[in-house]
Amino acid sequence: MALVGDPARGIDARAPAGAVVTELGIERDGYRNCLLTINASMVDPVTTEGWAGI
Repeated sequence: MALVGDPARGIDARAPAGAVVTELGIERDGYRNCLLTINASMVDPVTTEGWAGI
């Protein structure tokens, strides 16, 4: 499970320490073969650099 405010490393092991999830979404047509695809936006609170991915 992923929630806004959770540590980003729970979704992306390469995320910087301290980065948090800022947005979550469900991909259109993202449920296939019993798997649900989400997208997530994250931000590094130190550099304010943000990124997203599926």
